[in-house]
Amino acid sequence: MADKNPKASESVTEEKSTGTSSTTDVPGGGVTGSKDNTPKTKEKTGSSKTGGKKAKGFLKFLLFLIFLAALAAAGWFGYQYIQSEFQNRDDSLQQASQQIAQLAQQVSVTRQNQQNIEQTLISFIDDQQRQMQALAERIRAAEGVRDGDWILAEAQYLLRLADQRLLISRDTESAVQLLEAADSLLRELAYPELVSVRQALISDIAALRASPSIDYQGRYFQILSTAQSIDSLQLKSVAMERPVSSASADTVSGIWGRAVQSLKDSLAQLIVVRKTNDSAQWLVDTEGEAALRGQLDLLILQSLSALLSGDQEIYHSALGSVVDILQQNFEEGAQREAVETALLEYSNQSIQAEVPDIANSLRAMAYGAELLRRSNLGE
Repeated sequence: MADKNPKASESVTEEKSTGTSSTTDVPGGGVTGSKDNTPKTKEKTGSSKTGGKKAKGFLKFLLFLIFLAALAAAGWFGYQYIQSEFQNRDDSLQQASQQIAQLAQQVSVTRQNQQNIEQTLISFIDDQQRQMQALAERIRAAEGVRDGDWILAEAQYLLRLADQRLLISRDTESAVQLLEAADSLLRELAYPELVSVRQALISDIAALRASPSIDYQGRYFQILSTAQSIDSLQLKSVAMERPVSSASADTVSGIWGRAVQSLKDSLAQLIVVRKTNDSAQWLVDTEGEAALRGQLDLLILQSLSALLSGDQEIYHSALGSVVDILQQNFEEGAQREAVETALLEYSNQSIQAEVPDIANSLRAMAYGAELLRRSNLGE
């Protein structure tokens, strides 16, 4: 028994070293053998890994095929959408082209109709002019040329008078009335030679009515009325008596001394100097009032002349100078304040206005009168 146990242990050692079998001691001295399962487990694990890789590759390939199919479907639908959009745009362009062609045809028809209407109007106007010519000849034969000459001369006079009103006083309202009266006379004559004259008159009348109207005449009389109110204003009173010379002309020795003293006495009669705490103020004496009022009259006349000529700068400057003289030399009061307010209001008003001339009417009237004279003479 003692010999068997060592052998059993040696066999167990050898089986462990070879890895092919193992022995287990059991009670009773028996040995139970069992096989090693480690290689079989390794083989099963390798086969499961290979199968998983194949499944993943197949799944990726399937997903790739699905992506390609979706991409192809999206491209096909996009192509169909683009094709439909291009088709719709082509249809719209074709419809627009058809509409443009229709509009061009309508425009052509309208132009043709307009030309026909213009030709009809031209023929109608020619017929009317021939009828007017015949009527004028019958009127001349019935009433004679002398009456027509008198009426034409009156119309020319009214036209010249309107031109003078515009040049001198720039009175557009009076000029319009005179031109309308001249046009009424020419309408009574009904001479075809004077049609261009009436056309020029009507054009100038419209231009004068459209121009800005300034009542130069009314403003002229307003300034004159205000200037007359200046005559009732009082000069500032002298606050102190004239200084008395300490030495008379008799006591001054020498010819030059007497001459200087005489000059001082003469100036003392005209101007008095009043000294205040602030500044020196010169007061005009009553003997120099005439010269001062004469200066005011000249400034008023200068403003009136500028009003008629349309010189805004001189007009404003002259009235402003009048106001300055009033403030410096005349007594304060409600009357002076009213005069200053009126003059300042007039000076701030604009007197510049573009007044159209009637040169076209004058030239047309001269040409019409000459044409009528030649017609009467049979030229």
